[in-house]
Amino acid sequence: MKNKLFKQKDGIVTRTIAGETILVPVYGDLADIQKIFSVDPVAGFIWEKIDGHRSFKELLDLIINEYDVDHEVAENDLAGFIDSLKSAGLILEA
Repeated sequence: MKNKLFKQKDGIVTRTIAGETILVPVYGDLADIQKIFSVDPVAGFIWEKIDGHRSFKELLDLIINEYDVDHEVAENDLAGFIDSLKSAGLILEA
């Protein structure tokens, strides 16, 4: 997964309210609006960096440089977050 690139899917509106980032899909059936995804500040930081140009490893390096976190913990957490975003249909492999 280290060299894979990910990009945000088109049609996702992002808003930050009281330090919490909200991701709202606004495509397809109106039922999709029920799939609101709320993320904490660290996940919001990662979301902002998913642009189709940064690899998993580059995202991991950004997290480690920005936050005081163990490499292995950051790698596992990032992999889990990427999997969650993929499952929710919010990101694609670039």
